[in-house]
Amino acid sequence: NKEESRSSQHRRDIRFDFGSEGKDAIDIFIDKAYNWYLTQLCSLEDDSRHMYELMQPSKSSDAGDDSSSHKYKRYQLSDEKTFESLFFKEKEDILNVVEH
Repeated sequence: NKEESRSSQHRRDIRFDFGSEGKDAIDIFIDKAYNWYLTQLCSLEDDSRHMYELMQPSKSSDAGDDSSSHKYKRYQLSDEKTFESLFFKEKEDILNVVEH
């Protein structure tokens, strides 16, 4: 079978010739492509903050899952949150400890 596959293989050579419209045309093209690439990267950037909460494994997935894989739920955090707007039961107690 190896001899059959060797004999059925064909070699194809393709030659590309590139020319430019001026001595700086290739540099201009590369600079333009690179700047486009940087613009694309910037548009993918996400500066928002997130909180990740570990999910409890479901009972049905316990049997077959790898114990090293964890799933998290992702919540986007608001930039509007300050300590003044934060609410939790122990807030007053914590403020008293910090102030004294």
